[in-house]
Amino acid sequence: MIFIRVDGTNIQEIGMGHLYRMIDFSNDLYQKTGVSPVFVIAGYPDTKRMLEQSNCKYVEINVENEVPEILHLNSSIKKDILIIDMCDREESYIKKLLEKFIVISLDDTQGGPECSDIVFNSVVGSHLKKKNYYYGTDFFLIRPEISQYHLMDKVISDTVRNLLICFGGSDPCSVNLMMLDWLKELKYAGKVDWVLGPSVANKDLIIERFKELDFEINPMIDYKDMGKLYFHSDLCITAAGFSLYEAACVGLPALTICLYPHQSGTAKRFEENGCVVNLGSYKKLNANTFKSEFYKLLNDKTLRCSMSKNGKALVDGMGKNRVLDIISEFF
Repeated sequence: MIFIRVDGTNIQEIGMGHLYRMIDFSNDLYQKTGVSPVFVIAGYPDTKRMLEQSNCKYVEINVENEVPEILHLNSSIKKDILIIDMCDREESYIKKLLEKFIVISLDDTQGGPECSDIVFNSVVGSHLKKKNYYYGTDFFLIRPEISQYHLMDKVISDTVRNLLICFGGSDPCSVNLMMLDWLKELKYAGKVDWVLGPSVANKDLIIERFKELDFEINPMIDYKDMGKLYFHSDLCITAAGFSLYEAACVGLPALTICLYPHQSGTAKRFEENGCVVNLGSYKKLNANTFKSEFYKLLNDKTLRCSMSKNGKALVDGMGKNRVLDIISEFF
């Protein structure tokens, strides 16, 4: 059996990105092994809704008794596979699960690197000289509907005419509402595609407040074909989470905003590689700073061409294939 421990909901430090990528990855696991993974979840309504819509099997556990309940899922002598896509699991948590599972950790800087059988830290952590520890953007899991655009020639326009704004499947920090304030009185002649994920709260209020802005806005509710959007946009405003990797893979220049402390490292890494403008934490960002950085990119085609090229060099979209090849020996 293959189990996947993950959650997704509109709560800070959880969000929806980990759940999205594991739903996609579960399909690859099924094609590779013929085994349909079972999701192990805490029971958030957002998580259950997404899994049911994707026809994924799941079991709910009580997080107050998490380890014993997960151990109970394996009643055989042979170890099952347990993929944990959750940040910062304690060493004791991982060690206990190793009794009955081959544990594969994703983006864990605590118990995962110390104890798990395999670790893929594509988003957090740092280089470690340790067997079965894999670090960096080469191991980031990207959905094929996005990675297919990596090999296509992205056109960089003389000026920004198509602006994409997307802060993920949820928005527990209410950054969409803050963005409306930062955009007021912005001198921009193009249009905006504004994606609001399925777990974003106050969608009606956000859309109503679009009227306060002086340019065309196209609200896109729970839009699925993000690869197409990335490819046809000229510039993206996004959080320094998974969408930053996706935009880079397609070659879309981005202004990025950090929503959580662990995103600061991601934003800095992408900034150092020349594919984003890092606006720092949303808590410290103001309208003047935002507008100043936006205007710098608006008509600088040379800079945006460089950012596009650097993004593709950093994220090649092949991470999922690499991860599958590495873990296939355990199937």
